[in-house]
Amino acid sequence: MATFPAIELLNDPQGIAERQLKLLKNCTERFEVKLLMMNFIGRVLGFHKLVVLPFYPLLQRYLQSHQQNVTAILAYLVQSCHDEIPPEELLPIVKSIAHNFVTERCSSEVIAVGINSLRELFRRVPLLLECEGMDVLVSDLVQYNRARDKTIVMAARGVLNLIRDIHPALLKRKDRGKFHNDAAKPHRFGELVASEGVDGADLLAEAEAAGRFDGEDNKDGWEVASSTSDEDGSEDEWVDVSSDEEDNERGNDDEATEEDPEDECNEETPTVEQKDRLDARRILTPLDFERIEMLKKERDAALKDPKSRSKRKAEEDAAKASSDATKVNPTDLEGYSKKKRMTQEERLRVVLEGREDFKHKRSGGGTTNTEKKRLKHFMMIKKSKSVQSKVLVSARQVQRQKNRVVKKILKHDAKKRRKI
Repeated sequence: MATFPAIELLNDPQGIAERQLKLLKNCTERFEVKLLMMNFIGRVLGFHKLVVLPFYPLLQRYLQSHQQNVTAILAYLVQSCHDEIPPEELLPIVKSIAHNFVTERCSSEVIAVGINSLRELFRRVPLLLECEGMDVLVSDLVQYNRARDKTIVMAARGVLNLIRDIHPALLKRKDRGKFHNDAAKPHRFGELVASEGVDGADLLAEAEAAGRFDGEDNKDGWEVASSTSDEDGSEDEWVDVSSDEEDNERGNDDEATEEDPEDECNEETPTVEQKDRLDARRILTPLDFERIEMLKKERDAALKDPKSRSKRKAEEDAAKASSDATKVNPTDLEGYSKKKRMTQEERLRVVLEGREDFKHKRSGGGTTNTEKKRLKHFMMIKKSKSVQSKVLVSARQVQRQKNRVVKKILKHDAKKRRKI
C-alpha cells in the first residue's frame, strides 16, 4: 500500500499530533469531522511511531457495538498502534473490545469485527500477549473456531494462526500445529533485532544450489571494482606483510590456543551458524549483489502473481502486508460476510433490471409492405387491378360493403358494454 507523502514529510509530527488531539477533545463539529480528525491522528501516530497516550482513552469511549461508524473507529485505533507503545496502556482497550464485542449477546458480524480487531492489535503490539490474563482471552478466542457461523470461524482461525507464529505457548498442545516453533516469543519492550548477514543471501545460495548460474562466467565478478581501482594508481596495489607482523599474528594464534576449553565451547556455536551463511563462507562480488537484487525482484513479482502461489500462502502474504501498512481499511475488519437473502422488493428490482437488459429492440429498417402500398402515390397505382375494379362496382355493392362495416363496428362495441 502506498504511503501518503504529506504525512511522511511532516516537520514536527509529534507537535502536530498533540495539537490535533487537543482540537479533537474540544471539537463541537459534526461527528463526521471528528472521524476525519481521528483518522489523521491515527495515521500520523502509526507512520512516525509516536507515543501520544491520551489518544487511546479518548477512542475507548466510542468502543461500543451500537456506536455509529464503530468499524471505522476500530480501524483508526489499529492503525495508530505500534510496538513502541507500552502494552499496559493498550490493555484496557483490549478488555473493552472483548467485553463489548466478543460476547454471546452480540450478533455474528459484531463478534467477527471484535475478533479481527484484537488480531490486528496483537499483530502490531505482540507484547500484549505477555500481559496478565491474556492466556484466558486467547483461549476464549480460539474456542470460537468451533462456532456455527462461518464469519466467526474465519476470524477465530486468523487469531489462531497468528498466535501459532508469535507466541504458541499460550495455546494448547493440540492447537499449536505441527510445524510450530516452541521458542517463539514476543521481544521485550524496546528490544531491537539486528539483521545478520546480507539481506537476500539465502536466495542466492538457493539459486546456486539449484545450478541456476552454472553456465555463466563468475570470474568477472570484480570487474566493476577493478575498473575504478586502475585509476587510483598504486594505492590499491598489494602490500607485502613484513615478518614482524607475521610473528605477531602467530603469537596471537598461540595465545588463542592457550585459552580455557570452556571459552572455546562457548565460541563454537556462532562460528558454526556463520558457516551456513553464504556471505560468511566467501566475499560477495558486485555480480553477486546484482544477482541478489534480481532474485529479490523475482520473489516480489511471484508474491504478487496469484498463479504462482497457493491460496494459503496468498492469505499469509496479505496479512503481513496489512501489518506493515499504516492505513487500515475498515472493511478488512469486517472479515468474511455471506450473501444475505434478498427481500421481495430487491428481487423485483433485479427482475425488472434484467428485463430492461434483455428487452427486444425494434429493428432500424424501413416500413412494411402494407404501409408502403398504402402510402404509394396514386399516379403509380391508378392502372392497378384493385383501382380499376372499384370503378366497375355498382352502387348496391358499395352500400352492402358499408353495412358490413357498420355491423362489425356495432358488434365490437357490444362486447365492451357491461351487464347491469
